[in-house]
Amino acid sequence: MAPLVRTTITTTTRLFGSAAPSSKSHPIQHNSSNTVNLTFIDHTGVRVTVAGRRGMTLYDIASAHQIDLGPLSIAGDVMRYNSSEWHEDVYGEGVGTAFDHVMLNNDWSDLVKPKDEIERMLLDAYWDEEDISEENSRLASQIVVTKEMEGLSVYVPDGLPDDCP
Repeated sequence: MAPLVRTTITTTTRLFGSAAPSSKSHPIQHNSSNTVNLTFIDHTGVRVTVAGRRGMTLYDIASAHQIDLGPLSIAGDVMRYNSSEWHEDVYGEGVGTAFDHVMLNNDWSDLVKPKDEIERMLLDAYWDEEDISEENSRLASQIVVTKEMEGLSVYVPDGLPDDCP
């Protein structure tokens, strides 16, 4: 008789848990002049509202509050957006993966810099068509928080792709 082989299949999902992290663990303290409140919503509907410092990325803020958006792979900005008129090429390698996919409500699309071709290409390569939205899907590492983003809701998809290129 052949030995019994047990196979375990695991699916990586991103859950926040039933409660937000305690205020003792928050490295970002709320200061009205430098911070905004952001709400992260996971696929089960759990909402966690956290303070985020202006100038940080959504990915950095989520990580600071133990919200798992997946691994980060970025090697420096390709373009710096100093204002709506002034864009500066900084010759970085840019983002390398799309594990940090989040979705933003249409109401906020005017407040974030537009998706560049690399971000669009990575979202298409890493996520299935039904998991992304042309208008709403973004990479958290590419969104820099501004004071106008007070109250922003960030939707976190239910899992990391496990069949990536």
